Amino acid sequence: MSDLLAGLGYITLGILAAAALVYLIITLNKVTKVLTKVDKILGENEVNINKTTSYLPKASQNIAEITENIKDVSEVITTTTAEAIDIKEDVQSYLTTVKEIVLIIKNVFFK
Repeated sequence: MSDLLAGLGYITLGILAAAALVYLIITLNKVTKVLTKVDKILGENEVNINKTTSYLPKASQNIAEITENIKDVSEVITTTTAEAIDIKEDVQSYLTTVKEIVLIIKNVFFK
């Protein structure tokens, strides 16, 4: 009886191993097809990929320059805004002074 159970165990293991082997073959076949397609796409676009990679250093340099320019512009805008606020406060002060002078003149001459 134990020989029969041992034989059934080996047969079951053999069937499981065969199923795993079939699954492995199918998976490797699919991976091979995908890699073939990737290789074909890379081959067809090799010139474009090489052009793009040759432009990357210049593009990154341009991005760095643009970033610096944006920082400079931001500083100028900040300075200009501060100056505009100062001018606005000065104009308000002058207008207040002129208003007070006009009120004084009105009070003196039109009593």
